[in-house]
Amino acid sequence: MLSKADKRLKVLERQLSHKKSIEQNSTSQEIAESYLPTLKKDHHELTQEDVVTITENYVFRHHIDLRKKLFKYLEEHRDLLEREYDGMQTTHEEFKLQTHKDLVQIISQNFVTGRDLIKDPLKMLAFVECCLIDMSTAVKLSVHYNLYGAMIAYLGTPEIHHHLLDDMDKENAIGCFMMSELYHASNLKKLGTQAIYQPHKNNFKLHTPNDKHQKFWIGNGSVSATYAIVFAQLIDENGVDQGLHPFHIRIRDENMNVIDGVFIKDVGLKGGLNGTDNCRAWFDNYEVPVNSLLNRYASIVDKKYTSSVSNPNTRFAKHIGALLLARIGVGSGGTVYGKIGLKIAIDYAFKRRQFGEDNSDIEYPIMTYPTHQKRLLPLLAQAYTHHFFQNYVKDQYREWIQNPSNDAQLKKVHLLACCTKVAISRSGVDTLQECREACGGQGFLVRNMIVAMRKDADINVSLDGDNTLLRQQIAFILLGDYSSALKQRNSLMQTLLLSYESIADKIGNGLLFSSYNTNSDHIRSLNFILNALEFRKQKILHSLAKRMYNAITNDGLTLFQAVLRVQLHAVTLSQAYIEYVSMKSFEYTIYEIKRNKDESKNIKRVLGLLLSLEGLRYIERDPWFLQNQVLSSSKHKQIRKEIEKLIREVCPHSQALVQAFGLPDWPFNDSIASSTQELVKINAKWKSPK
Repeated sequence: MLSKADKRLKVLERQLSHKKSIEQNSTSQEIAESYLPTLKKDHHELTQEDVVTITENYVFRHHIDLRKKLFKYLEEHRDLLEREYDGMQTTHEEFKLQTHKDLVQIISQNFVTGRDLIKDPLKMLAFVECCLIDMSTAVKLSVHYNLYGAMIAYLGTPEIHHHLLDDMDKENAIGCFMMSELYHASNLKKLGTQAIYQPHKNNFKLHTPNDKHQKFWIGNGSVSATYAIVFAQLIDENGVDQGLHPFHIRIRDENMNVIDGVFIKDVGLKGGLNGTDNCRAWFDNYEVPVNSLLNRYASIVDKKYTSSVSNPNTRFAKHIGALLLARIGVGSGGTVYGKIGLKIAIDYAFKRRQFGEDNSDIEYPIMTYPTHQKRLLPLLAQAYTHHFFQNYVKDQYREWIQNPSNDAQLKKVHLLACCTKVAISRSGVDTLQECREACGGQGFLVRNMIVAMRKDADINVSLDGDNTLLRQQIAFILLGDYSSALKQRNSLMQTLLLSYESIADKIGNGLLFSSYNTNSDHIRSLNFILNALEFRKQKILHSLAKRMYNAITNDGLTLFQAVLRVQLHAVTLSQAYIEYVSMKSFEYTIYEIKRNKDESKNIKRVLGLLLSLEGLRYIERDPWFLQNQVLSSSKHKQIRKEIEKLIREVCPHSQALVQAFGLPDWPFNDSIASSTQELVKINAKWKSPK
């Protein structure tokens, strides 16, 4: 039997023999590449057919023809993508007018119509995902369709309002959405704009009581919009405030002059999206017809206010529920930012060569280096995770649209849409920043796209709800469901559940005896990852419920005071829930692949690597798992090693995976991600602005 020293000597001999063989039979370039195992292809390589399958079956899935038609048109009109306000070649006013013209041009092509909001709302989201144009124009389109149009479709009625959807495809019928005010945007019940019903005239009088309640951040309002959806407090015939209601009103005449009683001013230059014409607006006793009220849930009958939903909180929830398409749209559009950034950074990393062996002219691609891989490839796994999560949310939204009276489904979609908006908007900004840095100085050039997108993506973290507030919404929805279930138990069972349920969870999730298991297959398994994430979510929820219970029952705090006490705890719960449901959505995609037996095994394997990588990142970066003995220190250390291995295994497939995003080549032809041009030629094309 060989000793350890002899075994080691044999290994060294084989390595030296391998090196000598390479040197005798290879060129110097091949010698260099032989030491780059992470870039070498293997027999599990994704084929071009696999890439197309991922794109069409698991990334886009629906409306493939729309995507192709849209990409073809935009390739022929590339100027729609290349808008960039630099303050040197055009004024702010000129830039807003140009994006208005771009908006009208896109609308005129009828890629989508107002009626699609009723017939096929997911077509609108596919349109947002595939519309590779200047982001200012993309936001204007989203406001027109996903906010203005969606309110008409889902809060209006076919008899009175749905004909307005046919007008949406016309240049003189562009809409805006007036909800947020200067002093209130998140606490919507405190909005101050009033819609006072006047029985003697059978109309409404819109009025802004003071400057605190001016409408603010109104997209399309400064230049483009002829019409608006205004949310205002409805004051009925008896002077009773019936809460927030939507109204469809005209704000400009046929010559685009602002109508008397309406006052509009631009908000000024912003940190990005300066082609989007955001305004502030006031109303001075502006009278509008009684049919301006979108009457799906409330109307004026015989000069009296009536509502099919008697509970004002439920009515408020149904009105706000119509905003879901826009919130989901923020996620759909937000996924595009990260994908473009990753395509640029990863493709560039395989072309850009820096450093090599001493006394050698050969330099290696920067994607060779583990540090560079670790910067980008976990973000690639995150991008796929969030895209599959977004697909799941869209499927749930479609179920609700088919049965809008299902309040439980509405609540579920609202919860999930909050999750995707928070996760995708945050990751979009962070991904673009990392991609910018990973491309070095080239990433800072506007022509390489990343810095312009980063500037425009920044607003998404507070657009349609500040992320921190949405995290609290997520937590308290979960807490509310937990509380409802708890109330069905007697007081003894409530106490027992609050005390011991987390222990039962640990046993039920199979984690009680696995904290020292460092086996690679176990650690990478979906079973371990999901069980760990579910246990964390449940235990944090239990502890939050217990703290709320003690704060109110034992310490005598009001509900508001108790919420303040546990606010940070609630945000922690929301993150745990987002990560858990993200993995569940990815799991659903993997099961889809398994069900389709014709699919390449390589697709399941490579996407499985991404799933394990993302799930283990959630576990590795949260000390909670160590603190709660879900992991031993040795297992935590092994998880870090598995993450490094997974990154190396993903690396050879990373270019195929960014190709599977389904982005066309033409937007990148004059950037560092070009597949047809060298960097010298690309830079020679660009000239400084005159």
